[in-house]
Amino acid sequence: MPSGSGNLLILALPILLLGFMMWSQRKRQREVQGLQRAITVGDRVVTTSGLYGTVKDLDDQTVNLEVSPDVVVTYDRRAIGSKAA
Repeated sequence: MPSGSGNLLILALPILLLGFMMWSQRKRQREVQGLQRAITVGDRVVTTSGLYGTVKDLDDQTVNLEVSPDVVVTYDRRAIGSKAA
């Protein structure tokens, strides 16, 4: 029955690949949510669309970013992708 174990392997590999992809996506999502919760006033951040700014004010759902002197824009807190280096 060697062909039976070959068929099992062909079926198991895509399932393992999907499991790994789902695990890594969840890990990345948890990291981003942790970053978004840890944002404080004065942090330099980058939005998911690539806009750099400094956090001037924030609440549970929105972040006000100063992108240029005296130019403040409001973003959804979920749009923060990372802290700027």
